[in-house]
Amino acid sequence: MIGKAKRKTQNAKLNDRFSSGFTLIEIMVAVLLIGLMSGGGIAAYRRLNERSSVEGAARQVEQALREAQKRAASGVKPSGCTGDLLTYIMTMGGSVVGENKYTIQADCFTSDPYPVTYKLPEGTKFPAQTSISFRALSKGSSGGSVSVQNDTGSFVYEIRVSEGGAITTLRSP
Repeated sequence: MIGKAKRKTQNAKLNDRFSSGFTLIEIMVAVLLIGLMSGGGIAAYRRLNERSSVEGAARQVEQALREAQKRAASGVKPSGCTGDLLTYIMTMGGSVVGENKYTIQADCFTSDPYPVTYKLPEGTKFPAQTSISFRALSKGSSGGSVSVQNDTGSFVYEIRVSEGGAITTLRSP
């Protein structure tokens, strides 16, 4: 009898050694946790990508405003501009609200050259049409602000131009 009990104990130890794998429920929980973590990572990456796209578009608009300001301040007249240069006008938003185009045009005394049109990156837009003008020979600007946002409006950058010509960019929370 003692030999039989000893064999049962040894067999139980061997069975425990070979049956130490994972159950189906443990594997399903692990897969579920991995799926939840990767789903959250993908969502965070998408939001980061949208934010950087809007930030890049805002920098592009700010740079275009500074270029229009520089041309007006130096009195650079583009070809097709006859008479005195009055202002450089930057119009954001195109002719339709929510459009992602902007134009820069010189305003001359006699005739105006054709405007030059630019486009924001895909997925960004101007929520409203806005125009800002810079007077020739460093005589300031019309002042105002323009917003750049993503298509859903969750990321917004505002660019302000003072009447003295100072340009600042603010990110809305």
